[in-house]
Amino acid sequence: MATNTLIGVKCEEGGLSDPGIEKLQNRLLAIRRKHFNAQNVKEKASLRKDDSKLSKELLDLMKRDGFYNSTDAAQMAA
Repeated sequence: MATNTLIGVKCEEGGLSDPGIEKLQNRLLAIRRKHFNAQNVKEKASLRKDDSKLSKELLDLMKRDGFYNSTDAAQMAA
């Protein structure tokens, strides 16, 4: 896995109003840690599926919240 940590975030007005965003981010981080340490193909495939599902949920929540513009939300969720 590789990420671009230099993505500039263009925040809209206000802050993270939906606490679900942070919860999803933490769940996604936990899944990615498990994936990194997974020992077999079946486990990795299952974790990738969970990662994809949570990333989509996070993207939808970030777009609905209005804190991030659509492009930044997509990059961060991915």
